[in-house]
Amino acid sequence: MEESAVVPIEALNLIEEGFDKTYIGRTLGLSRDVLNKALGEARVLTSALSQYDEIREASLTDLQVKTLLAITPEKVAEADFSALTKGFKVLFDAEMALKGKPSSIQGLASYVVHLHNTAKERGQVIDCAPVDKVA
Repeated sequence: MEESAVVPIEALNLIEEGFDKTYIGRTLGLSRDVLNKALGEARVLTSALSQYDEIREASLTDLQVKTLLAITPEKVAEADFSALTKGFKVLFDAEMALKGKPSSIQGLASYVVHLHNTAKERGQVIDCAPVDKVA
């Protein structure tokens, strides 16, 4: 059998199924040296993919960085409630996507979004002015 990118995958599948290297070598028609080389290449590839995932999760794109830097306390204070909830949802979804988790707003944030949508349907305005003291 000719060496190819398929060999490491086939070999790894057989290893995961519990077969030993002797059986795998015979089944795939590989010498011990070729099999060891194929398994080594697969380990390197697996390591590289793991490193890529870690880097991807830790880094933001240039556009995301520029967007986040543009969010200032002044702009947040001036934004209406709808813009704030939409912004929160976008940032939350991006964070969940990086973590590989489904995105959904839960808990208090979900309740606040529900209140906003209900008020909007009724034509009501929600006062989102900052409160210095809680009564």
